[in-house]
Amino acid sequence: MSEYQRATGAADAPVRRAGGKGKPRGPRSLSAVVSTAATRLLNEEHKAEKKKVQALNAAVDRASLLASGRGETLSDKLKASISAKADSIWAAKK
Repeated sequence: MSEYQRATGAADAPVRRAGGKGKPRGPRSLSAVVSTAATRLLNEEHKAEKKKVQALNAAVDRASLLASGRGETLSDKLKASISAKADSIWAAKK
């Protein structure tokens, strides 16, 4: 439910912390959202034994969609961090 609310709500709306206690948390940065989404997708693709190049392209595509949905663009720095994460995931043993 909270994912649906975040996806359909305003991007600047603060989100309450777990349990509803404390101060509202500020909106997450683009780099935080992109890094989390890309890492999860890369891990799923690695477990499914997909090739690194295919998974990297899928992660960059998803990151680009997330960025465009927030009205921003995906920087080269973020693309490099996704590529580095893919390298570290595929370098690790299963």
